[in-house]
Amino acid sequence: MSSHQRESAFLKSLIIYEDSEACREFHERLAKAEREAKCIKTAIRLVVLLGMFCISGLGYSSVLLEEFFRNKNHFVTQFFLGLGATSIIALLFFLAQSVWHRALIHRLHEECRRRIVSVVRSRLGDHIHSCPQPVIEEVDLKIAALHTSPPNGASNSASRPRVMKTA
Repeated sequence: MSSHQRESAFLKSLIIYEDSEACREFHERLAKAEREAKCIKTAIRLVVLLGMFCISGLGYSSVLLEEFFRNKNHFVTQFFLGLGATSIIALLFFLAQSVWHRALIHRLHEECRRRIVSVVRSRLGDHIHSCPQPVIEEVDLKIAALHTSPPNGASNSASRPRVMKTA
């Protein structure tokens, strides 16, 4: 399972807790967008397979047809060239659709995050602001390198850089 799928499953599991018609509709929109993205990915695979079939067909035609290089108007050659051009155009179209659906799913995930935050804030109220904020300390690090050469080309741990913590 990819990180995108894990995130999507996590957001879906969280949005279920808001029991409203708008959330059910949102969940259906997200599921529909993900189904369409999966169908587009399958279509891309099929078009790539079709393109590979065209390339192999042209390769076999070049070997098996005696007049392949002299006569470009042979039916088999024209068929594979037309099918290859069609598969390239379809591949470009499906790739554009895939990018568009990925952006749509990303927008739906952002909307889901906003809904989850609003649900949490409405249920917890002012308790969110009373929680202590985490404190993150920054640590300055310096890298000091010793420029000593070890005797007889042997490795020496003193020649490796050391990390020193400064206050």
